[in-house]
Amino acid sequence: MEDPVTLCTGQTYERSNILKWFSLGRFTCPTTMQELWDDSITPNKTLHQLIHTWFSQKYLQMLKKSEDVQGNASEILDTLKKVKGQACVQSLKDLRQIVTNHATARNTVVDKGGVTLLSSLLCPYTSHAISSEVVSILVNLTLGSGSISNLMQLAKVSLIIDMLSEGSIETNINCTKLIQSLTEQDDCEQIVSSHNLLVALMRLGCEGGGGGGVRG
Repeated sequence: MEDPVTLCTGQTYERSNILKWFSLGRFTCPTTMQELWDDSITPNKTLHQLIHTWFSQKYLQMLKKSEDVQGNASEILDTLKKVKGQACVQSLKDLRQIVTNHATARNTVVDKGGVTLLSSLLCPYTSHAISSEVVSILVNLTLGSGSISNLMQLAKVSLIIDMLSEGSIETNINCTKLIQSLTEQDDCEQIVSSHNLLVALMRLGCEGGGGGGVRG
């Protein structure tokens, strides 16, 4: 309710709803079906205040939750600048969970330069565990032209394509999504014409359609 009003029967309704009821020629109480001896409506100020208080509390809770999520995303980005190895993998897992579930976290990662940081982790010396987590995060973000250009570097593209041959089903799906985003760009010739990409996609097709490979 936004504007609760009370009838002479003591029942309370939303103002617009009860006025519509009256406009249909019904001068009874919808709940008790009693005939109204007084068709005036009285604002229920107590209930209105309770509703306002409840919504205010809910709004503050949502605002705090959003701020906490944004804060967590920022903290993880700062941590990723300092850690390596398994600590890096765990931080990426934590970030992936946040960006998957919260739009505010996705916006924070983009606004805080997180895409550039994540892209920097995609290099020939990066472990498969880290690369997989990075890709799983990137596919959840809105990538700008600068981020796309960064990912279009040959070394990064090659790494993503190689992951198609080595990763889990989830990783393969995420890599395919990311490659699709890259191939939608105007200067994607090096990706589209990649022999390794063709081989990787053919292998995925064989494994997905016939029980693990091509039989002769």
